[in-house]
Amino acid sequence: MKRFQQKQAYKKLLYSPVVISGLLVICILVTIAAIGMYQKSREARANKLQAQTEYNALIAQEANLENGISKLETTEGIEENLREKYRVGKEGEHLVVITTDAGNKKIAEEQLAEMTKESWWMKVKGFFGKIF
Repeated sequence: MKRFQQKQAYKKLLYSPVVISGLLVICILVTIAAIGMYQKSREARANKLQAQTEYNALIAQEANLENGISKLETTEGIEENLREKYRVGKEGEHLVVITTDAGNKKIAEEQLAEMTKESWWMKVKGFFGKIF
């Protein structure tokens, strides 16, 4: 009988409101920790994906730069770069500017007028050349 009473005392203690409240608090804390870990896992996965895309972009940029460097090591590559960057040509070549924008059209017309503009000396030579 004494044993039965001891078991009853343990059950009373185990099912007491204080112990149940304590277990409930522990369950809530564990749940909050699990949710926090899940959120950190999702954030880490997103950061990993972003880092991977940045890495791939940098690899592509590196390949592009290496290609540009190898082009610049040849005389054709240097000439192409100079023509593209500074809009220059060899002696006797002419530059043609093709535009499709209305704003760019005005700029192109100004550049064309500037290129074809004769100096006053050329006008005088032309005038006397026609006379003689």
